[in-house]
Amino acid sequence: MTLSTSFRLFARGLQDPAGRRADHAVEHSVTRQLNAYRKSLSPAEVSLPATILSEVGVAPWVREHRLAVDVRSMCELHVAMSSGIHPRLLTVHTDTMTVADVARVATLGVGRVVLGTLAHIDEFGRAEDERPQPVLLRMREASNRPTGGGFVFDSREADLAVDRVLGVRRLDLVGLYCDVGSSEEDFVSYPAAIGYMVAQMEHIRRRCGLLLTSLAIGGARLFATDDGHPLRQLAAQVDESVDDACATLRYPRPVVVLAAGEDVIGRAAV
Repeated sequence: MTLSTSFRLFARGLQDPAGRRADHAVEHSVTRQLNAYRKSLSPAEVSLPATILSEVGVAPWVREHRLAVDVRSMCELHVAMSSGIHPRLLTVHTDTMTVADVARVATLGVGRVVLGTLAHIDEFGRAEDERPQPVLLRMREASNRPTGGGFVFDSREADLAVDRVLGVRRLDLVGLYCDVGSSEEDFVSYPAAIGYMVAQMEHIRRRCGLLLTSLAIGGARLFATDDGHPLRQLAAQVDESVDDACATLRYPRPVVVLAAGEDVIGRAAV
């Protein structure tokens, strides 16, 4: 539970029924803005961070709309599941998780898992669970320091990661993931990231005969519009970049998923 949520619950107890009306107003404002963000970024799909689920009204709204939720730690996984989010709606990023944590995730039947190390791929391979597990590989630029894991585009390691996933019967490689602008190590623009992603997808298709269908992008810049570009312009930029890259490489258009940063709830609350 966040500090802001705790304060609202405390205030509600002191100011009932006015406190309930205040909570309802906050809830309505937050969910209205989140819905507006989701629609503004269409046709891309939007996934939300698990860190916002404890805010007033967010978890019921996410459950009602069956939106994907990004989980990046075991604590966030616990929050998401205790909030009633179905495991099949969870996308678990294992970057900061231990091998033991990954082994636990491998038994839960989550919707998707983003893997960025060979060790984590191998841990999923050792799991006794037979349920199919959709997988995305986390990608990064060659110049980036691998502090958060990830496979370098157009590299032998990336090819090895694909081979490892394809070598596990229950793992289903469905797409790629990368970050934009969440740190100085990430891509600085969506068009650049999308170009690399589609090129890697085409490489995998030519090398393995596998057509990936999901292109996922995260990063703190998703809802930051300080550069003056509103969300609809961002959506148009992403859409055009995907169309251009797919047309150039003659690659079938994948589903695009944009993962919101943690600041989305703060911006929505404003």
